[in-house]
Amino acid sequence: MGNSTSKSTNRKCNAYNDCLIHLNDLTSSVSRTEGFENNIVQSYENIVREKMQDGNRFNNLPQCSAIYVSSNYLPVQKEKMLNRILPIYFEPNMYKPEEMAEYYKEPHYLSKILPELLKHNFDEILTAVNATSCYLAQKAGVPESRESHNVAIACTGLMLLEQLGNYTISDKEEKLLEYFDWYLSQFRELEEPIDAFLNHLHVLLEDKLIRFEEHIWLDKEHSASYTLIIRTQSCLDKFNSYIGRIYNDKFIHPKEFKLSVEASPYYIETRNKRFKVSNRRIPPIASSMFLNITEYPHLFLIEEQYRKFERDKEQDQ
Repeated sequence: MGNSTSKSTNRKCNAYNDCLIHLNDLTSSVSRTEGFENNIVQSYENIVREKMQDGNRFNNLPQCSAIYVSSNYLPVQKEKMLNRILPIYFEPNMYKPEEMAEYYKEPHYLSKILPELLKHNFDEILTAVNATSCYLAQKAGVPESRESHNVAIACTGLMLLEQLGNYTISDKEEKLLEYFDWYLSQFRELEEPIDAFLNHLHVLLEDKLIRFEEHIWLDKEHSASYTLIIRTQSCLDKFNSYIGRIYNDKFIHPKEFKLSVEASPYYIETRNKRFKVSNRRIPPIASSMFLNITEYPHLFLIEEQYRKFERDKEQDQ
């Protein structure tokens, strides 16, 4: 999603009032872009976008509608995205497009819902949202947060639809708490970009996508200290082309990787380092990050790959 697509989505959210703007069949490459992230943040925060009208005056574009996205991929797993969306997974045998197509053929079915919902008193709905948020937090044993409020809004909307349809969902409370627990688990499983890279490094080394001396160096200064030197951009490209392609939510943006590394306890410094590159088109000297990974919990996995590299090196000689 480039700037033009991002701005067109923003314009749709301004042009239509109290609707859901559907982004259909979002691709993995689009879901990883900063433009998509900005759309989600702007929609959630109701940010007014400023557009120059004639070079002197601003034309403000408020967000009048929300976004919902259908995709086979989750967006990049980061807190600023997760706490602004509610992911819902549909089993293949539960969602039947042919049945939903009937509603699209007869849109008056859907057009009758919004006027009925607008009859409800806003203060009563807000009270229900706050009460549900408090209930969820108490049941999960966590403080009230944006996450509990997000699920409470969805739950309150569901209750209104139940009233409108004169229908009750079985085991609704149990299913609600189960979903909230799953939603919170997504935050517990979040990895910092540097942790994601280190946790998958041994896999990339084993598959020879990243190679010692060509992309990284492991220096053992003495028995109690290990320094890992990574050819930053090359390693990040290898990670994204393999791990980021298989696990779309693990994709790492270069700027975020740099910030994550510098804020981590592993960071030492950034400076140029000479590598033994096999491709002459690749310059041997590149900007590199020096990390002290002595306290990294899974250091033994990287050590194991390094010992294997040294054995192969001796055999080649």
